Order: sequence, then C-alpha cells, then structure tokens
Amino acid sequence: MKWIKRLVIIMASLVLAAVIGTSALLWYSQPDEKLDLHYEELSIYRKAEEMIRNREPALTLTEQEVNHLLKQAVVRYVELPPEVEITGARFRLGDSRLMADLQLRYRELVSAGATLDFVVAWEAPDLVISLDRLAVKRLTIPALIEPQSFRFSLEDQLPAVIDVTDVSIQPSGLRMEFAVDPAQLNQLLEELQQQFQGW
Repeated sequence: MKWIKRLVIIMASLVLAAVIGTSALLWYSQPDEKLDLHYEELSIYRKAEEMIRNREPALTLTEQEVNHLLKQAVVRYVELPPEVEITGARFRLGDSRLMADLQLRYRELVSAGATLDFVVAWEAPDLVISLDRLAVKRLTIPALIEPQSFRFSLEDQLPAVIDVTDVSIQPSGLRMEFAVDPAQLNQLLEELQQQFQGW
C-alpha cells in the first residue's frame, strides 16, 4: 500500500505545482503599464494627396501614424469571443519588424499582456508579415508559435493607376514606394477621394 500513498502524494504534488505554476504565470502576465485603444484619426487620402501634389511617388507613415491606424483597425474590425476584450494596444516599428504590445482582459477578471513580434517583407505584389516571436514580458512562449505568414495585397486596396514597387520599414517609418503614370494623376486624386472617404 506504500506505492498508492506515494502515487497519491506525487499526484497531489503535480496538481499543486500546476496550480502554483498557473497562478505564477497569471501573476507574471499582468501588464506592467496600462495601454489604451485611444487613437487619432488619420486621413490616408490627405497623405496620398500630398504625395501626388509633391510629385513624389512615395508615402511614409511614421511609427505614431502606424500605431494610430492599427489601433483604429483593432477597435473597428477585431472580433473576439464575448468573454475576451482587448483593453489596450501599442504598435512599434524597428529593423524590418512590427511589434504589437496587446493587453487583454478575460471575463472582467484576469488581465494579461503580451508582445507579438512580426517580420515585415515586401514580396511583390504582396506585403508579407510573419509571426516570429510571442512573449509575455521577457518570457518567450515558443509552444504557441507555429511558423506562419500573412500575405496582404496592397494593390487591391489602391486605385488601378498605382503600382506598389516597394514597402520597407525605415528609421522614418513605414515607407511605400509607387509607380504612377503622371498623365493619370487627376483621375488618381478623384479615385483616392472616393476610396478613402472617412479615413
């Protein structure tokens, strides 16, 4: 009967370790700083119009502008189960990377923060964003990462007279370069005004 006693003690120890580990992870994952979803409206049309008027076939979004645009997208388009809520976000750029700091709340009880690190690359005609790292504070969580890439066709979002030639992350921000037929600039302005109305 000693082996049953030992087995029960081992099982109880494993359960206790799991409970302590879960509690420690929940405590550890508590956000260090409070983020929000406040964003300032940014007119993509105005930026594109400025690009066209300056006859410069490139558009740069600063890190702050990218942060506001992506926060706006989180507020407008992200749908989660009702018990999960994104309470804050911050998006950062650096060295061909996009970092997303997200804070979530589960059932109004548990708050957690995590950082997702994406590699950004231009593979014409698509912008490819690949998840490279998921971390809770300094703890990388490799088990949850499956190598996966998300492809976005930017040209589907733009008027037909614009061809995207390059997208890169630079010290000044996210830079997009275009090929535009100069003879079609007026048509382009009209199309942009219709397409980005409200943005």
